[in-house]
Amino acid sequence: MVDSSIYNFIEPPPDKLAAMEEANDGRFNINQLKSLVRELNMVAGPNNQILNRQVVDLFVRKSKNSSSMVDIGGLPKSWNGLNQADFERMVRNLDINNVGSVNFKFLATCCILLHSNIPSDSQIETLKKAMKEIDITVNCWTENLTGKACEWFESTERSKDREYSHVFPRVELIKDLLFDLHAENGVLNMPDFSHTLAAYKYKIHFKQAKTFRDLLFA
Repeated sequence: MVDSSIYNFIEPPPDKLAAMEEANDGRFNINQLKSLVRELNMVAGPNNQILNRQVVDLFVRKSKNSSSMVDIGGLPKSWNGLNQADFERMVRNLDINNVGSVNFKFLATCCILLHSNIPSDSQIETLKKAMKEIDITVNCWTENLTGKACEWFESTERSKDREYSHVFPRVELIKDLLFDLHAENGVLNMPDFSHTLAAYKYKIHFKQAKTFRDLLFA
């Protein structure tokens, strides 16, 4: 005889799949971004400048690494067809004053927010009002960079999760990358950061640019 208590047993749901970043051939994944920012920071000199030749060499090497180190040291798959001449053109776009070097923090910002639109003045004002302070700590950044303050890049940076899986927090990791990149001694200066995001001096030269990628490859 079957024990009637068996019929009252409810099988527990299966464990959710592990969080995994959505594969997107057109943008850097988080591991690639962390690697890029770290390497740019290592070779940058005073005033956050990095020689054009060093930038080109770094991206050429990363392009070669892409086939064997896609998740760690490479570039987006859509960049596989780029060569040294393409990276030289990218550097010339950023070196608008022909000084032989570029600001590595702006270059890294372009890669982090690659397909996001360059924020408008009103969007930057919304961001500044949300922060409420001039010098931003990581706690202030995390608590206030929500809603309208970051909606201009959230849709392009979000990772679509697999069905029945834990969430991969790509947007939050992007926010962390931006803070760590631009903060000095644990504090982010909001006027300086907003000026970087606005990219005014680059938009003067590339009037048709809408996204950060447009600035790199105009």
